[in-house]
Parts: sequence; structure tokens; C-alpha cells
Amino acid sequence: MKKSQKAYSQEVFLALWLTGLSLLLGMYILFFAPPLKRKEKLPSFRRVPVEETDSIQVIEIEREKTKLRLFRIAPYRWKIRDEVSKQEDVADGLLVGELLQALQGITYEEVREAKKISLKALHLSPPRLKLVLHYGVEREVLSFGKQVKGKKLVFLLFRDKIFLVPLHFRSIWEKSFEELRERKLLSLSFYDVDRFVLQTPQWVWSFRKEKGEWFLW
Repeated sequence: MKKSQKAYSQEVFLALWLTGLSLLLGMYILFFAPPLKRKEKLPSFRRVPVEETDSIQVIEIEREKTKLRLFRIAPYRWKIRDEVSKQEDVADGLLVGELLQALQGITYEEVREAKKISLKALHLSPPRLKLVLHYGVEREVLSFGKQVKGKKLVFLLFRDKIFLVPLHFRSIWEKSFEELRERKLLSLSFYDVDRFVLQTPQWVWSFRKEKGEWFLW
């Protein structure tokens, strides 16, 4: 009988202790714990809707007395032609790739309908810089105008809308023929090679590519 009373007393004590702990925890949460913060929405960047650049075959760059044309000759290889001096050379593929990537990342702060604004006043007709992107038979035109006074922003005319974009997106295209041409001594890429020989003082290995795969000969 004494054992059962002792066990009963322990159960009562445990129940009271748990109840008190629950009350203390509830009071702390109610009065002292900081409120849970809602997840803040990440800011959505507004981008100029330029199409995918993988299918661009020709790029025309026009500014002042300069007119350059870039021709895609392979997935990652380009040729450049100066339409004024008639010079032609292999273009810097890595640099052209960076420029194309920047095209799809053009952000803007404001956008307005072009019909309600004087294009001439914003130096959009004629533009300070014009890009013509040829997607086969279709094409897109981006016209960059003057810089906003006191700000690193310029006007961009695209699809009958005027965007206010960072100056950087115009500056990166303001390059000369010499800056865009390939500067390597050999304009040879890995994709052009179909055979090479590796020679050491003791051994000679010859490799040949057939149907996209390399074999040791």
C-alpha cells in the first residue's frame, strides 16, 4: 500500500512539474520571444526581353563612322568584317561570347512607349549605337541613345519601347575592329584538330579523331 501511494505521489509531482514547465514556456513565447519574420520576397530584376542568343548568325554594330559585322562560322567561332575599311579577320570568340551573354542580362529602371517621346531629343534617331541581331530571316534592333545627365544610365529603343538601362550595356559594344579581332598567333581551336602527335625522348604517340572520337594510332 505504501509503495502504491509513493508511486501515485511521484506521478502527481511529475504531472504538476510538466504543467508548470508548459506554462512557463507559453508565457515566454507570448511575452518575450521575438515574433517570427515572414520570408521577404527577393527583388525581381526587370530585364529587356532580348531573345536567346544561341541562334544569332550575324551581328551588325553601327556607331558614328564605324560599321562592323560579326558572322558566326561555328557554335563558338566568329569572323569580323569592317564594312568601311573592308578588313576581315577571325574574331575573339571568348569576347563575343561575353557580349552575347550581356545582351540577355540587360536590366532597366524605367520603360515608356516610344510613340509619346521625341527620339531625336534622346539621340535615338539616329542612335549613338545600333545593334542589329540576325536570327536567320528574322532580326532584332537595339538602338542606344544619349546618357542621362548626372547618372550612369542611357536610353535604349527596343520593340517600340524606350528603356532606361545602365551605361555599361552600351559601353561594352563600343569597340573597334582591332579590339574585337582574335589576337592569338594561331586562330586554331580544339574543334579544328583531327590529328596530333605527342613526342617524348623515349616514346611517340599519334592520335587521330574519327566521328568525334579520339583513337591512339
